[in-house]
Amino acid sequence: MNRIPVVNKKYCQTGDIVDIREELVVQHLNNILKPHMGDNLKGFQIGGDLLEFELIDLTKKNAKVRIIKTIKSIPRYEIDFAIGVSRPQTMKKIIEHLSACGIKRIIVFKAELSEKSYLQSKIFDQSQMNHLSLLGMCQSGQFTTLPEIIIKENVHAYMKWDFDNPAQKFLLSLNSRKMLNNTGINFKRKMRFVFGPERGLTTDEEEYFLQNDYEDLKLSNIILRVENAVISLMGQIELMKTIKQKPDEIL
Repeated sequence: MNRIPVVNKKYCQTGDIVDIREELVVQHLNNILKPHMGDNLKGFQIGGDLLEFELIDLTKKNAKVRIIKTIKSIPRYEIDFAIGVSRPQTMKKIIEHLSACGIKRIIVFKAELSEKSYLQSKIFDQSQMNHLSLLGMCQSGQFTTLPEIIIKENVHAYMKWDFDNPAQKFLLSLNSRKMLNNTGINFKRKMRFVFGPERGLTTDEEEYFLQNDYEDLKLSNIILRVENAVISLMGQIELMKTIKQKPDEIL
């Protein structure tokens, strides 16, 4: 937890005293960080600024901090990841990790080889999705807004949504011969990437995406777990964006 969330205060400004009562946060302060009175801590206001605190008081039930600095946060990247629903434990990792990476939208759909029961998991309750997203944001130290998480009952329902939300569109496929650097991707425009579930997409599903203006893309010659694939792609995107923007700074 690199930054402590402020969830119970609508506006934050320098000098404000904030009472933090969220159990997970207070436990983290007491058991992991173990700060002393007067220590400086980092935090963020959900939907607002990054913050720097001075610790005033800490008990087993709450923490009191004084805001000493506010810093403008950065917006989430115009990147959507659409993922065939996988096991709940896998999806928990994906939601938390992508929330930390700055993805703007996570779209979860049932693919043909996904278990239907997966979409009924409690992790797709709004409160649980918000909790997982918040954990990711605490780790990132950069973003203060929650990603939008959209659930679609099948590929066709996803495609209807996709049609109404134009973007550059890419399908992750082991059958592709193109890597990310071989595509005509424009990092200044909205991007959308589709990942199959743990058992992959069927041949018919891949063809369906390609017929609907998706460009096929191979992430790696290695078969990756879906939770590793999403992080691997974000790493490649970050690297390519940096190379295109500041080529002279890359060794």
